Amino acid sequence: DMERQYLTLLANEIKALEAVIDKAEVNRDKDARLPFKYEWIRADIKQMRAAILRHLNAPRTVPRKVAPLHGEYRQ
Repeated sequence: DMERQYLTLLANEIKALEAVIDKAEVNRDKDARLPFKYEWIRADIKQMRAAILRHLNAPRTVPRKVAPLHGEYRQ
């Protein structure tokens, strides 16, 4: 399921952003007139990642197709 693969990749990429945000915050301009709200962006990406993971972990409402069993094991 390509969509699931891409959503999983997206969730992982969002998780990787946390380290980039940490580095940006450590190097922030402490004298900035309008400081960047790092806590806000962290909350937003956490919410986006959680939504993706909820979707990925939700039970599927449509049953998956299952390959038929051979049934006969003796010949």
